[in-house]
Amino acid sequence: MLESSLVTLLQNNSGGTASIKENENLTQVFVLILNEAIKNVGAKSGFLFFLDEKNNLKSFGADSLSLSEQARLLANYSFQEKRSFRIKKNSTVPGSKMDADQTYIACYLGDDATSIGVFLLAGINHFENFSTNDFELISVYSKTLSRLLKDSLVLPEKGEIFLHFT
Repeated sequence: MLESSLVTLLQNNSGGTASIKENENLTQVFVLILNEAIKNVGAKSGFLFFLDEKNNLKSFGADSLSLSEQARLLANYSFQEKRSFRIKKNSTVPGSKMDADQTYIACYLGDDATSIGVFLLAGINHFENFSTNDFELISVYSKTLSRLLKDSLVLPEKGEIFLHFT
């Protein structure tokens, strides 16, 4: 009975993209994911970007109001190009002609078939730039998150989230 009421967390959109409906339980999970990633690499802030109903990238983060224009540009570039990258402070921001005001890690969420969003970390404490190891760690973290999002189901009436192991 329960299994027949479950729907996929990701809602397929046109063009191989997927959006996520807002959900209080999911918000709590995203806060945990962001906080752990920030702690693991010593980032100053972190954001998740997902598509909204109009196919625009929408940011989710502890302080989305402080999201810089550079961070938005990087998230859009990562999503459009389906690429993950590390940007050093004062290097050129991909997709623009401006220099980065801080270091960034942007990781594409999705695979060849479905684009889900972007995981972005901005700034680092105690150093000038994220290391290659930081980038590799967050890349694995992002690939795992992509897989979990694709395998998640929701009970719409209660907003409960379940993992479907395949």
